[in-house]
Amino acid sequence: MFKRVSIKIEWVIFILVVGLHLYAVFAPPNSLMNWFTSDDGFYYFKTAQNIAEGRGVSFDGLGLTNGFHPLWMVVLVPIFALARLDLILPLRIVLLLMTVLNAGSAVLLYRIVRRAVSPAVGVAAAFFWAFFPDIHKVTNMLGMESGLYAFFLLLLLAQVQSLELRRAAGEPDSPQTLLKLGITAALLLLSRLDNIFLVAVMGLWVMFRSPVLRYLLLGDLVLTLVSVFASYLLRLGIGLYFFYSDYAVWMAVVSLVMRFSVYLFFGLYGTRILIPNRRSLWRIAVAASAASALVGLVMIVLTTAGAVTRFPRAVLVVDWALGMALTFALRYGVGWVLRRRGVDLEESAPETDPRLHWKPWLQAGLRYYGPLAVTLAVYLAVNVLYAGTPMPVSGQIKRWWGTIYTVYGYPEKDLPGLMGMNPDPDRGPWWEVRAVPKRLGNAAAEALGFEGDGTRAIRARKLAAWGVGLGLAALAAGLLWANRRWAGRAAGQMLLLPLLGGSLIKLSNYKFTTYVETLSWYWVAEMAFKTLLAALLLGCVYELLQRVRVPRTVNWGVSVVIAAVVTGVFMAQMAEITPWKVKKGQEELYLAGVKGVMEMTEPGAVVGSTGGGVTAYFIQDRTVVNLDGLISSYSYFQRLKAGTATEYLDEIGMDYVYAGEYILVYSQPYTDMFAGRLDYVGDAYGSALYRYLPAK
Repeated sequence: MFKRVSIKIEWVIFILVVGLHLYAVFAPPNSLMNWFTSDDGFYYFKTAQNIAEGRGVSFDGLGLTNGFHPLWMVVLVPIFALARLDLILPLRIVLLLMTVLNAGSAVLLYRIVRRAVSPAVGVAAAFFWAFFPDIHKVTNMLGMESGLYAFFLLLLLAQVQSLELRRAAGEPDSPQTLLKLGITAALLLLSRLDNIFLVAVMGLWVMFRSPVLRYLLLGDLVLTLVSVFASYLLRLGIGLYFFYSDYAVWMAVVSLVMRFSVYLFFGLYGTRILIPNRRSLWRIAVAASAASALVGLVMIVLTTAGAVTRFPRAVLVVDWALGMALTFALRYGVGWVLRRRGVDLEESAPETDPRLHWKPWLQAGLRYYGPLAVTLAVYLAVNVLYAGTPMPVSGQIKRWWGTIYTVYGYPEKDLPGLMGMNPDPDRGPWWEVRAVPKRLGNAAAEALGFEGDGTRAIRARKLAAWGVGLGLAALAAGLLWANRRWAGRAAGQMLLLPLLGGSLIKLSNYKFTTYVETLSWYWVAEMAFKTLLAALLLGCVYELLQRVRVPRTVNWGVSVVIAAVVTGVFMAQMAEITPWKVKKGQEELYLAGVKGVMEMTEPGAVVGSTGGGVTAYFIQDRTVVNLDGLISSYSYFQRLKAGTATEYLDEIGMDYVYAGEYILVYSQPYTDMFAGRLDYVGDAYGSALYRYLPAK
């Protein structure tokens, strides 16, 4: 009976999400375009159109590119085959497709939360995910890969959760189930390539049934990165760190390999090592020291071989001390938790030693990681064959941007930023940690009369922000502690730990390298984690209500109110974003810039643009070349770095440059690139058009 009710709830969620979006799907073109506010989405659309029309895997039809995530492009190609009939029709289909994916994601989230927490909380979480503005904008608008990313992420979480529940019931793992998980993980990887960290971590939960092994392996993975990057920061400071960030990454990779190997050899993944005594103390100290010594040796060899040109040797000592301290803390911390749960660490030691049970773990690992390995190998090989580089050129360019002075961004300048707490949602997945207390604190301080820019007012607002932040953290911690047994079980069933671990490793890939211009759609996994954590906290509130014998209908009432509020806010915003009545004369306002360029250029012209996605898609009888390189060829990127990009532009016969004047005048690489090569033509809807002057 309950299963039937759950299925009906799922259909209600799905139909309601899709049904409400039909309003936007059939909106007038000028209103429809308000859903595709990112130029990056049109990078996909134009490239998909060119592929469908036989112009190659190319944005401009002149050079091959791989600056995109492959699965979303595969999905888009047949849709944009229709662009030859009508340029707006594919956009309507994309919006409908993203809506269906978002509805499916909401249903999957409901299932995950229903199993782990309760159906009432599942309903609130599903509607929150589907309609909350900050999430909806990323997963259901823009035209990026984020909707596909969210769907396969939640599908993988739901499948691993089902596996865990069957294991808890004593059922053996079937090879077909593990293989299916591997295929889902491969699709998640293809939907966005930085998911490699998440699917790798999720594999620990698939391979190992033992919580001890999971916690220790994931802990060593995260804490090794913490130790290495913290060592560089302590030695150099943030100001100098990014001059050495490449070497820090080398050392992090070497450290992971060495620590896992040495720790396995010394038996640091059994339960006996979790018991504080002289024997475990000595073994952990020797293992940590041996691993650090090997890391130092390999780094010196790499330096001698020229793979690493230089690195501060003092970081080896700092990393040794930090690594040993964190290794002790992890093992004795896990041991303390297990003993409080009544686990006999001596009795369970043989069951958790990976050296004694390698065969079943190896079989599970091959079935899960096998599809991932094949998928990644094929993807890299295809890229090398047609694009000349294994990884997307867009990511390589964004790492290069961090080494020059450019308007596209800069590496983080403070510790909260490095930890992902930059208050800009594009730059940090945990932006709420600083932004929400600041907003609430400012409101509270101003309500108490602390307004203006005076010293007392500024100090009052800061204190209020700290007070709000600490208060919210204490409230969340109190709810979790008051329901610690129930919350621990629910968090485990929602897979919060591997989701968080994968997110932290991905964060280090972006923030501790020179990568710049991260954007909101990078952080979908983190959005899922925050939604699941909010569901856990709401479940804690409901559990407390049950203890004081509040009827369960109150829980449902609160969840229905949450669902109704977020749905109502969404409907109001959608009506504002996509009005069905467009003012007379503004029916094609979205084409204003395109028409301006067409009026000032001749048919057949080649126009370079520092963005150019929307212009390239809608312009007629002209070719738009992407100058920033994100969706251009690898050859063009190499010339950008070498300072010879204008040779390429001369070769393709570029006629015009269309961009913001500030970008061309003050931002590298354009200031040097176009020096003496541009002749101003006029303004086209806020951006400047220049005639490009070829070399004399």
